[in-house]
Amino acid sequence: MDPMRDLEGIADLIEIAFADDMRYGGQQIMRDLRMMHRLRPLFWALQAVSPSLRAFFSGFVWIEQGRVVGNVTISRVDPHTQTWLISNVAVLPEYRRRGIARRLMEAAHEHIRTHGGRRIVLQVRQDNDAAHTLYESMGYETVGSLVDLAAHRPRPPSAAPPSDVQVRWPNARHWRQAYHLMNRATSPLVKMIRPPRASRLASSPPSPLTSLFERLGMPARRQWWAYQNGVIVGLAFAERNRHTSTLELFVGETITGAVEMALLHKALAFLRHTRLVRTEVDAQQHTTLRALEAVGFQRIRVLDQMVLPLEKPF
Repeated sequence: MDPMRDLEGIADLIEIAFADDMRYGGQQIMRDLRMMHRLRPLFWALQAVSPSLRAFFSGFVWIEQGRVVGNVTISRVDPHTQTWLISNVAVLPEYRRRGIARRLMEAAHEHIRTHGGRRIVLQVRQDNDAAHTLYESMGYETVGSLVDLAAHRPRPPSAAPPSDVQVRWPNARHWRQAYHLMNRATSPLVKMIRPPRASRLASSPPSPLTSLFERLGMPARRQWWAYQNGVIVGLAFAERNRHTSTLELFVGETITGAVEMALLHKALAFLRHTRLVRTEVDAQQHTTLRALEAVGFQRIRVLDQMVLPLEKPF
């Protein structure tokens, strides 16, 4: 992939290949890709100064008659890990069944192996039989599923938040406890692609300067920590954007969903004017799924997570 040349073609390809997903925030991704294409001289200069930036734009494209007709994107999950992520595997409809996707995947495998990768992770829609067949034939195995949910202009729960759960701003004195909770509450599936990082934890409420930047149009980020009997039992992260906002919940083992509801009171009050809010939950986290659906989130797709250990021949 050459970011100076291919980004706009990749955006066109993804918009066609993943048309069903565009109405749930995908258009913002397309706008971002096309903006990066327009700013490509800047990216060329930045890569000259910092070659590691190219890692954010790695992959392979298939070009015929000057047109990008196939793509695969590859990225290292973390600079300190040997796990890599494959995404945006796409081929234009009229070019399918010619082996293009397989050859792009083989090129990605070879690149990852050459750069010391020992495990590859990818996600695929549960209802995409053709992709499942391809990946399974190359040695991938399904290890679990993630549920993608969305809510249009969500509202906080109508019932009062549970009285035994207190939701507060972050407190720097409790960051270690918060990190341990985030680590425990992150499912093994999510850890493969988004390892929990202590750097994500805020140390205080947003500053006046942060609020000023938000009023000027920058994304607004908030987080809340839930306490029960003086112990942190849940975290909520929210990012409010003009078009599509995101929500993440990290909750210890619960049965009633009380912690989730307390956090949703705060988070959805913050996101109440947002057009669309998206979140992703491990399919095995039934209590969190029920809490989200109770406040209006709907399941839009299920993604199977597949893994290929590179020690295993393919």
